Amino acid sequence: MPARMQHVRDGILARWPAEDIRRKFRSCQTAMMCLGRSLALDRRFRSRLPSDKREQALDMLRQGAKPIELKRQLGLDNNTVRRLRHRN
Repeated sequence: MPARMQHVRDGILARWPAEDIRRKFRSCQTAMMCLGRSLALDRRFRSRLPSDKREQALDMLRQGAKPIELKRQLGLDNNTVRRLRHRN
């Protein structure tokens, strides 16, 4: 770890115990996850790919379909197929 980062880390740990820092981080993480869920439920941020088309594409990929087949049948581009394959 570089000396500057070590200095910052030591400064943070000197102020608060490590368990308090972890607890604070987890509470912030939970709050951000809840906010993301509420924005998705509110329909402010829609997914790029409709869920029915996504499930159909994932089923095709599980059955061994090639990206060109998904492009022909569902109209998906190669980048979308790559992201679907990477996440699953």
